Amino acid sequence: GNRAYYVHRAIRMNGNVSVDLIEETMSSLIERHEILRTVFVEKSGLVYLKILAPFRLVARQLDISYAPKSRHKLIETELIQSTCLIPFDLENGPLFRVTLIKNYEDQYLLIWSQHHLIHDGWTQGVLISEFMGMI
Repeated sequence: GNRAYYVHRAIRMNGNVSVDLIEETMSSLIERHEILRTVFVEKSGLVYLKILAPFRLVARQLDISYAPKSRHKLIETELIQSTCLIPFDLENGPLFRVTLIKNYEDQYLLIWSQHHLIHDGWTQGVLISEFMGMI
């Protein structure tokens, strides 16, 4: 798919970050918000919306805490760029993903990527607000 339709948000997180809590929180959002379970299926030349059953999100985890501190910014930038290029499967989903980059023992960068088909400004404000309130 055309990567121009991908939307990314980055959230810096400091302190004791629990990957399990992030995955549980995202899974709770997935259960409550159908848009996060929406895919687009083509049949006989027409495209239909399909709402998937709730599922547990598994965050992609990348750890650069082992790298020399002088290289962290460069490595982080390369990982962000490569993460933003991963395609979405419109028919099978999900149309969003979460990547967690561990920079240091207590410093993380969470990248929330999604396809524009399930993105609008109002909904994203609600989802991010709910996410941050649950973490």
